[in-house]
Amino acid sequence: MATGIELSIEQLKTARGHTKAKVTKKLNKLNEFLSENEKAELIQTGEIKLDKILMEFDEAQAVYHKHLKGKQELKESEIYYKSVHKLVGEVKEKIANYLANSGIPTLLSDDNELPKIKTTDSVSEIGLKKPKVGSSVSSASIKSKVAAKKAKLQVEA
Repeated sequence: MATGIELSIEQLKTARGHTKAKVTKKLNKLNEFLSENEKAELIQTGEIKLDKILMEFDEAQAVYHKHLKGKQELKESEIYYKSVHKLVGEVKEKIANYLANSGIPTLLSDDNELPKIKTTDSVSEIGLKKPKVGSSVSSASIKSKVAAKKAKLQVEA
């Protein structure tokens, strides 16, 4: 029979699995949107939702990983985490290419660094390319992308 700690670890592993399933489901939907050449705005909204779900996964992973004791368990947990982020990274790269070709403004420059601020930039324009007439970028979208990028950089550090 499992002890209380083992049961807790299994519950944490299950919770992590559920959040990974959400990530996988969103990745599949985004891949479907990309293959069907859906509107860029729809894909951009899906990417924002993916970022939120990925943060849920990262939190579940961190809690699970923190409770592991054995070297092998820790190694397997890290591999699992990296594999999820690799899949997300591949889809995000596809999305970035798709959005670049659609003319939708992106937050990050091609070299994946935050854009340099010029003295002529206004606060509302930093990091944005000029949008096409009729398109818009919400501040929530920008804040979400900045938060996701910060989280990704912290994970990689």
